[in-house]
Amino acid sequence: MKKFSKIILITLLVMILAVALVACKEEDTHKGVFTHTINNVDDLKKVSDMLGSDYDQGTFELNADLTISDANWAPLGTSVENSFRGNFKGNGHTITYKINIDEPLERDLEKALDGDKFFGLFGVVHNATISNLNIYVDISVPADASSIYVGGLCGFMSGDCAISDITVNGSIATSMGNICKFIPQEDGSELRELERYEMVGYIGGLAGNVKGNTAISNINSSVAINVGAYNDGAYISALNDVFVGGIVGSMRPVNLSSLRDNTSNCSAKNLTYNGSLIAKGNLVNAGGIFGAAYRINDGEKWIANANKITASACKRLRVGGVAGIIDRVNVKKTSADLSSLNAEAFSSSQSRSFNVGGLVGYAANFSLIDNAISDVDKITVSVNINNYTGGLVGMLHFSTIKNAVSNGTLFYGRDSILTIASIKYDGNTRNNAYYTYNGGIVGRVYGESTLDNLATNFTAYQGIAGELANAVEIVNIKEGDGKTYQAWLDNTVYNASQIISTKEGALENGEQKYRVIHNYNVSSENYSFVSANARCVNDITTYPTASERLVNVGLGVADTTAYQTLYNTINSAINA
Repeated sequence: MKKFSKIILITLLVMILAVALVACKEEDTHKGVFTHTINNVDDLKKVSDMLGSDYDQGTFELNADLTISDANWAPLGTSVENSFRGNFKGNGHTITYKINIDEPLERDLEKALDGDKFFGLFGVVHNATISNLNIYVDISVPADASSIYVGGLCGFMSGDCAISDITVNGSIATSMGNICKFIPQEDGSELRELERYEMVGYIGGLAGNVKGNTAISNINSSVAINVGAYNDGAYISALNDVFVGGIVGSMRPVNLSSLRDNTSNCSAKNLTYNGSLIAKGNLVNAGGIFGAAYRINDGEKWIANANKITASACKRLRVGGVAGIIDRVNVKKTSADLSSLNAEAFSSSQSRSFNVGGLVGYAANFSLIDNAISDVDKITVSVNINNYTGGLVGMLHFSTIKNAVSNGTLFYGRDSILTIASIKYDGNTRNNAYYTYNGGIVGRVYGESTLDNLATNFTAYQGIAGELANAVEIVNIKEGDGKTYQAWLDNTVYNASQIISTKEGALENGEQKYRVIHNYNVSSENYSFVSANARCVNDITTYPTASERLVNVGLGVADTTAYQTLYNTINSAINA
């Protein structure tokens, strides 16, 4: 009997414990699979109550064209935790909205640097799918945050997103004026500098910043974008790093660690920009499709038919008809057809660096451009120091261009230029910081780069490349920890037979510094040029060190037949 009582008691205790555990268990708030139908503006606004991970299996169906007449639209999603995560189906309908916020009369920059701000139809999306949607946007907001994200569709995308069949029209503008200081110079002039450099801006016709394994396809943007120009367009902006693209300001996967590994799940296909773009700031990356693109292994058909692209910087500028910078990117079938591409400067600072290309400003780290056309009527660089300009690419760094043509004319200020200006040269190094190199194809070829099957009708100083140079780097090895230079060399990604190294100074705290020259043979066998209609490099030689090329060779013979034949072949491939 006692044994039976014990069993009953134990059973009761177990039941009480089970009830207690159930009572203490956190309530499951996930909404599961559901559909939210959007027939009017109120239905759309209700999406703001369906954000975050609890609603990630939701489908949102737009069944009507919507015009939001409120003074300012409140974007859907304010952070990654409170982001849109469902499947939004536009069903071919159009949403018209505006966000117009006046600049503050009194600016407290310390407060302005607190936190991030997101603007767009969606502020933040994460692991979302958005498709078949038309947008008409009117955004005008101040750049008064540590980071500002602005896009016609979305300010910031993260995670694994799929964005397809989106059309965006209208205008986007952001600026923060009257935050300049004037510094007297020895010659009596005043150098205008920005009061604050901490602010970062990501602005795009579709999205400001995309970070994650995202696929975007079939995007058409005609958004007029104005970043940093204040009132009458004066060169005033509070933004430091500026990423501005007709489609996306900046796109990249989360991991950027391996230089030679350009494989990722990021893809970008069938992207077209038909608007005009202005980008101003301290460090600027701007282009008709991307301001900056990193590790996009699957890129195809990036088409910029922009009327005009103007980019201004205080220190560094990378601007191109299609992209400011591509890094570990493979893009096939791409073209830029622009009336003008303008690169301007805030000041004549010798520390300033410009890379300007009809197609891409800076192509870096084993990128590939294949089947490309750059047709820019006029590339204008406002000052003639510290820049590389090319009909296709400004700086080609360990990358490849093949099957490509360029057309147009380079101007410095108002005048077309066929000579290198403001250069002093002692045979091996520059003895001042002023330089400008330009070529019909590329401004500078650097390191292990390849040019193959190219033709140019672009008027520049050098027909193909303004400058050819091998790569130089400084390597620090902690030899005190048992490591050696030979161990580093055995594991380097570069070809050891083409490397020359020397010790730099004495061993300090166990660390030895080495100067490494990647001596890649830049010779005529590495290059196959179809034709050149400007001044041509006819005697490319081997460079045992990172030397400069300043030879003013003769004017090449125009071969418009070869140029036109290659143009037609590439154009057919792009439009296939």
